[in-house]
Amino acid sequence: MIRTAASEALAVLRVGVDRLLDADLTALSGVEVAELLAALEVQRRRLDAVDVAVLAEADCRGVAGEYAQTGTPELVMTLCRVDPAESRRRTEAARTLGPRRTVTGEPLPPILAASADALRAGAVSATQVDVVTRCLGRLERVPDLPMAEVAPVVERVLLDAAQHEHPGLLARTAQAIITRLDPDGVEPNDEQAQRRRDFGLRKHPDGTSTPTGRFTPDATATIEAILDSLSAPIPAGEDGIPDDRTAGQRRHDALLDALKRLLRSGTLPDAGAAPVTVIVTVKQGVARTGHGDTWTMPDVLRYLDCAEIITVVENDLDGVIAYGRTKRLATPGQRRALAARDGGCSFPACTRPAAWCEAHHVIPWIDGGNTDLINLCLVCPFHHGVFEKAGWRVDMINGHPWWTPPPWIDPARKPRRNTAHHPPDLDFTSEDRPRVYSVMQLRDGRCRPRRHSAGPTASVAGPMPALVGVTLRGRGRSRPG
Repeated sequence: MIRTAASEALAVLRVGVDRLLDADLTALSGVEVAELLAALEVQRRRLDAVDVAVLAEADCRGVAGEYAQTGTPELVMTLCRVDPAESRRRTEAARTLGPRRTVTGEPLPPILAASADALRAGAVSATQVDVVTRCLGRLERVPDLPMAEVAPVVERVLLDAAQHEHPGLLARTAQAIITRLDPDGVEPNDEQAQRRRDFGLRKHPDGTSTPTGRFTPDATATIEAILDSLSAPIPAGEDGIPDDRTAGQRRHDALLDALKRLLRSGTLPDAGAAPVTVIVTVKQGVARTGHGDTWTMPDVLRYLDCAEIITVVENDLDGVIAYGRTKRLATPGQRRALAARDGGCSFPACTRPAAWCEAHHVIPWIDGGNTDLINLCLVCPFHHGVFEKAGWRVDMINGHPWWTPPPWIDPARKPRRNTAHHPPDLDFTSEDRPRVYSVMQLRDGRCRPRRHSAGPTASVAGPMPALVGVTLRGRGRSRPG
């Protein structure tokens, strides 16, 4: 085989991987193991960029035909022994992120050049880039949206957010962007959700059953609210035995409890009282439930007639205005305010919802700390019991809990905020305002007629801010002047 620069580089890579496999990891400290894991992830992502380049070259040359395959996805499936979905995903990534050439052989940049550069540097993963690609593909179907102006803006926002969010959270941020630029949603979506709604029980011979079906957004939110109120772990009693049920088992028992209560009541809930409470926070035209789901405004308006409405007043830095209590335990009203502010466990990267959490005194009650919102934060039972032993500290900064890691995790001990329940703010930066001002006017609900009507209409007070430069809360805020 003729040795080329690529084959020689592959040989060096093989030797490096062999050395890593043979390395004595037991000689490393815990910090060194963590650093090795992070460094390996960067190189793994860069190998995805190599895969993109190789597949782009194979696709451009039509190598699949030389192997009697109908296309590049089939070639990948055959040579690499991956399933069809994976082969199609990798081929599409190569066509979007890989180098291109004109018919005369002149080089062209990738379609998503910024994403390609980020993947090449190992700053993002291929899965995160998939989120960017799907988001842009969805926006291309929005009528009257100038994608030439919007696409690079959205791409930069999501790549910035990807530095702090795993693919699941990044997909939520992408959905927020879609909702922001298309607040009415795609016209058929609501009708499709209604048509697809379904529920059934597949019975088994032993008397058990498996639920099947598809819930509408409002049905999903209602079920989540009921489960949250009944599925929290039971605190250990005097015997010291903890609740050892899994989260799924607790949800099962909660649903059974709710159904038995309804059965025993012999009647539906009083029409004069709201049976459930769903906290929906609306900010800059985007609505979110307590579980982090993004709703369009028509969804919110349809749900208002069957839920208790709670108004939460926030200051300019999004902190809930505090009101004091002299009791040690947080009141139900304080718990609701904490749920609206923290969203769930405030410990960094924890995704446990508010209903599973405890109200923690930042300044301990025994040390004179008051049971005020400014001195309370939500923490799940696990992190509540281990964070001090693990060297973490929590402080209230601008009305929000910020967690300072121990020096062996971050020598600089830079405070962190949990962004799992709070996607990044989507604000315009000044340099991008001129080139997307037309987008602002186009997407402003007051200036644009609704494409379809799904109930009462709502207007947004003031023009919609520009959608550029994601700014995570607490990391400095860029507001339109």
